[in-house]
Amino acid sequence: MDRLIYSMRTSLDGYTDEPELAAQAIRAGLVDEFQMIVCPAVGGGGKRYFPDGVRPGLELLEERRFGDGLLILRFGSLRNGDPSDRTS
Repeated sequence: MDRLIYSMRTSLDGYTDEPELAAQAIRAGLVDEFQMIVCPAVGGGGKRYFPDGVRPGLELLEERRFGDGLLILRFGSLRNGDPSDRTS
């Protein structure tokens, strides 16, 4: 857990592109916001967005649609208080 917290603190605004580190933070309940980019294309395999066995309660905070079909979604975690109090 100490490694996880240190890694998150030293990254820019808690952002990480390391799937295993992110999975540990999600399982530990340390993530209070998720941003998803949805593209209108089929890309094959890859990592799941949430770790196996984790189904966090989420509230949609923002939705942005673009003409080419791209969709950006911002969700707040219901596990860590009221997500509507957060700013973008």
